[in-house]
Amino acid sequence: MRMKQVIAISFLLAAMSQFVRGQEKKTPEDIPTVAYCDLVREPASYDQKIVRVKVTYVVGFEASIMYDLTCSRKDTWVRFESVSETATNRSVLQKFRRLSDATPERTRDGGINYPTRRVEVVWLGRFEGVKPAQKIGEQTFSLGFGHQNYYDYQFNVQRIEKVNPISKDVPWQ
Repeated sequence: MRMKQVIAISFLLAAMSQFVRGQEKKTPEDIPTVAYCDLVREPASYDQKIVRVKVTYVVGFEASIMYDLTCSRKDTWVRFESVSETATNRSVLQKFRRLSDATPERTRDGGINYPTRRVEVVWLGRFEGVKPAQKIGEQTFSLGFGHQNYYDYQFNVQRIEKVNPISKDVPWQ
């Protein structure tokens, strides 16, 4: 019995060392910069990969999306991972929060205005280019991302590197 335990533990340690060797830590400098148009043109090629991308980010009522006007308007749902706050430079994070603040505002007549904000960002994150699927009975349904599963892709922000305002004169489409 003792020999079986030693063999099992040895096998487990060998397997773990192979796993750890394959999990190289990447620094932000090692992460490739990918054009947004390439992400949405070949989403399966980038699925679950960590990339850097420069995009327009739009936030508002039931919206947290990114896109790039230079390619066809194919929006991607944006989700912020909890690590994004601690991994982002403090001044960049403050600037991002200020420029993208879409907090609902009270109007003079007591109503509510839901503003939409738009900024240019460079960020690092994990791209999801393949929709999740759910099997119900014998049928498999392809789900989307974001509000009402509307979006084909999702970008999970892990770090914000740059943020800049976009002039109101720049067209949305």
